[in-house]
Amino acid sequence: MLLLDNYLNSNKKAILLKDLVTFVYGDKDHWEAMLEVVDQLYPDLMATLRKKYPDLDEDERKSYVLSYFKLSRQEEADYLGTTVNMVDKLRGRRRKKMEEG
Repeated sequence: MLLLDNYLNSNKKAILLKDLVTFVYGDKDHWEAMLEVVDQLYPDLMATLRKKYPDLDEDERKSYVLSYFKLSRQEEADYLGTTVNMVDKLRGRRRKKMEEG
């Protein structure tokens, strides 16, 4: 445990996180792995979303899917690799397009 604590406190955190992501997801990126889980939980979600709301771009679809997991704005931003401000914009654009559609 001490070895792990020392490793985490070093400048190698990014390497550890990358190794962890590779271990968990294999060769897939995290979004592909998430979609596999989503497809198992909600089998027709992505197809229905694309059909019903064709104007949503990829980031807006990702934001919609992540909303099923009740993530905080910060967690969603971390997952998407963006800022909380951008998550707010994505959510707003998504809602507007879905209300129009």
